[in-house]
Parts: sequence; C-alpha cells; structure tokens
Amino acid sequence: PADEARSFFNGEFETILLEFSAKSNAPPQLLRDEFSKFILYWTERNKSGTKQRWETEKTFEVRRRLATWLGNVKQFSKVEFSKGRGLA
Repeated sequence: PADEARSFFNGEFETILLEFSAKSNAPPQLLRDEFSKFILYWTERNKSGTKQRWETEKTFEVRRRLATWLGNVKQFSKVEFSKGRGLA
C-alpha cells in the first residue's frame, strides 16, 4: 500500500481516477476536484517538514481512503457519486 500511495501522491493517479469514474455517476470535473482536495489534504507536511500526513498513518490504502472521502462528500452535499455500486 505504501508504494501505491507514493505513486498516487507523486502524480500517478489517472488509473485510480478512471476506476472511480467508471464506478460513479459523478461529473468528471467534480471527481477531479475532490481528488485534488484529497491530495492537498493528505500531502500536508508535519511540523518538522519531514513527512506528509499520509506517511504518519499506521496504515494507508489510497482506494479505501478515497472511498471514505467521496462518501463524506456525498453525505454532506447533494451530489450522488454512485447508484448501488460501491466505490471501493
């Protein structure tokens, strides 16, 4: 999972974006915007600047964290990300 997260946060997220896009009926631009917010949040540096937020977690699976993130967006907005299909 760490290698996948490292690749994802280094800009190689198109595969995962396409995967989530295929499982979702959300507008593509909204999905991209949420991916950007997700990346900004999880790449914040710690106080000493040595690690990013995701690196300080005991475990970190990008797909599971994204599914939770997008589920929270759905919960707090009127956007419907999926119809009967899970994002994870």
